[in-house]
Amino acid sequence: MNSINFRSRSFTTAMLLALALTVMLVKPASAHLMMAQNGTLNIVDDGVYMVISVPISAFPNLDQDFDDEVSLFEFNSRRNDITAQVKSSLALYQDEKPVALKDLRLVPVRPHSKDEVYISQLIVMGKFEATQSQNALSFELSLFGLSPEEHTMKITAKRPKTAQESIVVLTPTAPHSPLFSTVVAQHKHTASLP
Repeated sequence: MNSINFRSRSFTTAMLLALALTVMLVKPASAHLMMAQNGTLNIVDDGVYMVISVPISAFPNLDQDFDDEVSLFEFNSRRNDITAQVKSSLALYQDEKPVALKDLRLVPVRPHSKDEVYISQLIVMGKFEATQSQNALSFELSLFGLSPEEHTMKITAKRPKTAQESIVVLTPTAPHSPLFSTVVAQHKHTASLP
């Protein structure tokens, strides 16, 4: 009976991934899956699931026709380079050791306006294989855009099982932060005292 449930879940997961991949290859998303410069890390028993929206300006030299916009064609022609940059620019650490990132997905996103066809954000999704997810975790990201409003990244980490939530803000000068840090929480509390 358990093997039937496992096969059913595996088949469902494979179908959802195939559908997501098909949508990604056909056209960019026109509605934001995540607010710009925001992300979530959902920490569960089998790993940490990540969804982050990064500015497309974090990836240099995509604009091949020099019109100050990145088209889907330009994005797809450099997809391998973008993937490599994403992999080298974000990391999850468990007890100060890097955790493997699996199932990386990139979804280019257009602005909300129907008239705009260029890509403004990139949704980055994946799963970190952190099986001991109750251990000390920290996150690092160095994918920041060119404009001042693209110099911060708000990451919300959640442990649904224990209802814990932690929000960290990363910047180019502070691209790494512990998650669920009691030291940070105590520091914030102390700083608010007169």
